[in-house]
Amino acid sequence: MSDMVSSVKVEGTNCCAYGYNNTNCTGTKGNPIRANTSLTGLPMGVVSTATGIETFWGCNDCAQCVSVKQCD
Repeated sequence: MSDMVSSVKVEGTNCCAYGYNNTNCTGTKGNPIRANTSLTGLPMGVVSTATGIETFWGCNDCAQCVSVKQCD
């Protein structure tokens, strides 16, 4: 993927998605989107729209790599 992440859905106990602005998922990561993240009007674990992603990762459509792993 390249500059195309505009929504994320995370499922699973203690799972988090982290967005990175490079293709190898290294360096500074955005705030985690958790399986229990709740935004108005969306199911649990779903973050969508430009402002939703920007709230967690600092920008919209900028993630070059998304890593899903056990929350820190």
